[in-house]
Amino acid sequence: AEDLPVIDYSLVDVPKYFETFYECRKMLYLYGSKGCPFSCSFCYNPAYNNCKYRKRPVDHVFQEIDTLVKEYGLDGIYFTDDVFCPNKKDLREFCDKMRERNHALVWGCQARVGQFNRDDFQSMYDAGCRWVFFGVESGNEEMQRSIGKNLDLSLTEETFKVTNEVGLVSISSLIVGLPG
Repeated sequence: AEDLPVIDYSLVDVPKYFETFYECRKMLYLYGSKGCPFSCSFCYNPAYNNCKYRKRPVDHVFQEIDTLVKEYGLDGIYFTDDVFCPNKKDLREFCDKMRERNHALVWGCQARVGQFNRDDFQSMYDAGCRWVFFGVESGNEEMQRSIGKNLDLSLTEETFKVTNEVGLVSISSLIVGLPG
């Protein structure tokens, strides 16, 4: 990924793609990684990415963010990574760099229940995160095993409680019509 250049946004009509979302009016979808280390049976990831997680160089991501804020007035980012920063060292580095930049923007991401703890969520909030999307998919433990999601459902309620306590909006997906 480091061989690929930073995206040249001068070739795109950036404002055309802005969306309004939680606390922002000029939000774009960006990514800092591709792939996911998990193998849920309903997901494209096992066939497409072979369950491999590949992150982009964090400096490339921040070059893009800096350009989008400075030149286009970006005030929100939804990181569309399949799973945001599964490595806690990467999460801390990302949050530190976001705080250092001190941009007037908010952001959100997609995560897995049980991936982060209170300190992680607090660090994310302090760095401007305002929402986290969790793919729960089913509240049934047998179905969790059946689809290869294998979440510890006992962590779901606690995760949502903690995110709320630190000020993050929790968003969840549920799949209707799973087999059985």
